[in-house]
Amino acid sequence: MRCRHPVLVEPPRDGPQRRAGGAAQHFPHPYARAREVLNLWNGSRRRVVRKGAAAVPRIPALRMPVLGSSEAVADCMAATPIAAGYGNITRVIRAETNRAGAVADWQELRHAPAITGIVSPLRAEEASAQVTVCLYLGSFATPVGPPKADGSARPSHDVLRLLVLDDGRWLLDSAGYQGRMTPETPTDWSLSLAHP
Repeated sequence: MRCRHPVLVEPPRDGPQRRAGGAAQHFPHPYARAREVLNLWNGSRRRVVRKGAAAVPRIPALRMPVLGSSEAVADCMAATPIAAGYGNITRVIRAETNRAGAVADWQELRHAPAITGIVSPLRAEEASAQVTVCLYLGSFATPVGPPKADGSARPSHDVLRLLVLDDGRWLLDSAGYQGRMTPETPTDWSLSLAHP
């Protein structure tokens, strides 16, 4: 069962925030730390390392090949702490950057005519804004729907799809099972329209 009502999440802003008592408290932007995650390209190997005392989830399998441009992969790896909030991540499997307008079209129309009437939250953004579609493989605590016909529970979702905007905001698009989330990206959807 996919999440049908995605919500665009606004991250906390950098700088001091006032408590009710008047004392200032500093809330760093969530990407301030995540952006320090360095992708060290050493031949065919990728390693995730961290700077500073704050720990970033280690994902050894990220050394495996990822389908996507190096910039898109870096964006998805920087968003790993956000995705890790939904469960255990094994690796990034897809990374694609596209225009917000194209991503919104894909969100609204990829399941038509079976599902219609969806309005993407990305319609509130500039159509030319950059959005990165990230697919993570792992085990995620997302709704899986009712039990199977025999009464047994459905397995946890093993793919999480996250949309990351350039300014640090993010959107949980959906979760599901590997091989059953087609079209995985806006480009996949465009190609399926061009070659039905």
